[in-house]
Amino acid sequence: MDLLGQSYGTDQIDALFLEVEGGTHGNKTLENLGMTPTTPQIETLQSIENESTLYRIVELIKNGQFVLLTLAISSLYFVVTGLQYWVSAYLMITMEINQEEVYYYYAFTCLSAPIGGVIIGGIIFSCIGGYNSPRAQALATLLGFFASVACLPIPFCTNKYLVYLLLWCVFFFGATIIAPLVGFMLSAV
Repeated sequence: MDLLGQSYGTDQIDALFLEVEGGTHGNKTLENLGMTPTTPQIETLQSIENESTLYRIVELIKNGQFVLLTLAISSLYFVVTGLQYWVSAYLMITMEINQEEVYYYYAFTCLSAPIGGVIIGGIIFSCIGGYNSPRAQALATLLGFFASVACLPIPFCTNKYLVYLLLWCVFFFGATIIAPLVGFMLSAV
């Protein structure tokens, strides 16, 4: 490799990176390689590291599947967080349900539905061969569709028990697709 007009071997470049990072790796140190880098060489290596980081970010942005999956999981977290924040106020103010009942329901739902969804989702996706299975994306889409359908009638319901059930389903089905979505996202890079 050519740095600032000088050619270096692999061991010498490793030593330069070690000097930039301030550490050692195995038996590779600057002293036993007989080399002391100059400040411009260290600055050049730092710019190479910065360029490679920028290059990696650009490559991630070019990966459409990764970007769409990241947006999907971010949207899921946004919706779930919004529901968790506003559901108790909605139930008490709009549906005029007793505060104590709302808090008991809220605690039950926020604990049982996501935990149950992650466990059941893990079992289901393991049974079909994991998130790399050909059927995994279709199943995750179907479970996400169920979560979306469970949301739709909530503003129109006047029966509090139906609202409780639908909110539990939203959290449950949303949680079933968390692990496969992360798996899809990570396997896309």
